[in-house]
Amino acid sequence: MKKKISLVMALVLVAAMALSACGSNTGTGNATGNTAGNATTSPSATPESSSSSSQVAFDGEIVIGSILDTSGSMAAAGLATVWGADYAVKEINDAGGIRGKKLSIIHYDVKGDPNEAINAYNRLVDQDKAVAVVGPGLSNIGIALAPIAEEKKVPIVGHFMDERCTTNEQTGTKWNYMYLAEPSCNQQAEAIASYAVEKLGIKTVGILYDSSNAYSVTHAEPFAAYCEAHGVKVVASESFGKDAKDYKAQLSKIIAQNPDAIFVPAYVQQNALAYVQIRQLGYQGIVLGNNTYNTPFDTLIAGTSPDNLYFIFNVDYSSEFTKFLGDAYRAEKNEEPFINSAFGYDAVKLIANGLNHAEDITSGESISKAIEAKTQAVMTSSGPITINPNTHRPEGMGVYIAKWASDMSKVELLEYYLAK
Repeated sequence: MKKKISLVMALVLVAAMALSACGSNTGTGNATGNTAGNATTSPSATPESSSSSSQVAFDGEIVIGSILDTSGSMAAAGLATVWGADYAVKEINDAGGIRGKKLSIIHYDVKGDPNEAINAYNRLVDQDKAVAVVGPGLSNIGIALAPIAEEKKVPIVGHFMDERCTTNEQTGTKWNYMYLAEPSCNQQAEAIASYAVEKLGIKTVGILYDSSNAYSVTHAEPFAAYCEAHGVKVVASESFGKDAKDYKAQLSKIIAQNPDAIFVPAYVQQNALAYVQIRQLGYQGIVLGNNTYNTPFDTLIAGTSPDNLYFIFNVDYSSEFTKFLGDAYRAEKNEEPFINSAFGYDAVKLIANGLNHAEDITSGESISKAIEAKTQAVMTSSGPITINPNTHRPEGMGVYIAKWASDMSKVELLEYYLAK
């Protein structure tokens, strides 16, 4: 089922997706007073007051944590997620906290490294006594953390879109302590495929993906399956490795098949490189993408037209659900909001809802059971989120099909698709 949303006014949202490379200041000092710490060293700050202006008297403290990438090529996405998480913590504390207790958050920088993430998660649970964790944003890290969380019994709420982060690949059953707060790779890949088939009328397609990245692979596979099930022929499927920067050999093979469209689901830097090379090779057909085609994609392809490019976008910063967060981000940073700010905010809100319903707020097991059972139309910056207790993934949550304006001045939202 899909619902079309007509956007009459020009949208002024430009956001960064999960792995953008733009620099940004950490938002932690502006909200909770915490700063990001290296997962292998001591935290640079212990939990502090949520707001220097807050006059709320608290009876104790609840500690949660985050494991995100706040340095390196993924810093922009991680820092925006931290900002959103901190904003939610401040909002909660200004309203009286959780059951009379102050909510504090400790952030660790895991640098895109699964081992750093495992160390940080263990430290949060064993030393910092965190009862729930925000993040990570990367599927490779989520997959590595799932069995650790199962052992430690402290829930993780993140934006790891690969369904293997929430479903045990060996047993087919859910991971009891892993929760996704946005539509999965499968759902988002099917949304862009559906739009390409039904609205763009493609009959043939080529695919270029990163074979070393779970996030990329689990977009490419369901996209191909959906296309083939709906009469669209996949004429070529090519891959590249993590450190590759020249994709022209693979793209030449795809373009030689003269497909109606080319689907490239990778991280923003890779998407930009591929897109520019596609156009340099003379292909002017449709290019389809995942949810990482936003800022800094526009600067990375400077001089190359974005025409005939369609991709996924997760939130509308002019909507009734998200406008407040976008306004706060602009006021503080004097720039358009990064989409990951919504991701961080939403994860904290789902954790807070679980804490409010848990029988024992000191028990990760009790909190996880509450997140599973009580995440029913919980209001977030992305709208109401309901978690399916059998999959630990959202149900009835949609995404936008988007494109860049021809002058690259803004992202335009075209249609809203409810995930199946």
